[in-house]
Amino acid sequence: VKAFVVLKPGAKATADEIRAHCEKHLAPFKRPKEIEFRDSLPKTLIGKTLRRQLAQEEKAKRKTAVPA
Repeated sequence: VKAFVVLKPGAKATADEIRAHCEKHLAPFKRPKEIEFRDSLPKTLIGKTLRRQLAQEEKAKRKTAVPA
């Protein structure tokens, strides 16, 4: 599970703070293993998040990533 986080203007949070919040409020299998901060999320014209587009972006990133 990966979390895409968009902070409100002026808000500050670290990945560790997000993880701590998730540990308090989510079951272990729902907790994100990765956290990515973004300026915005892709949205439809009516404001719904385009989750498929996020998944496609992730797939493209993983294809171009060079294994260590």
